[in-house]
Amino acid sequence: MAVKYKVTGVTKRTILKPDGTFTNAYEVAFETQSGVKDTIDVPVELFTKEHVKAELDKAVANIEAIISLQG
Repeated sequence: MAVKYKVTGVTKRTILKPDGTFTNAYEVAFETQSGVKDTIDVPVELFTKEHVKAELDKAVANIEAIISLQG
């Protein structure tokens, strides 16, 4: 199976939610096979290998679909 992305960093941080409360999350930085660098935020309570992989797969699929657009 071809590599779709590579995780390039993980940072634990506190983020401000839309309702004005604070929560802890991990910022997962990654780079796609086409060279796009991006991040996703994952709440601490959901920070498992399986959940992070699922979220990364969704984010990368969306990025790659947008990159393939042609006018």
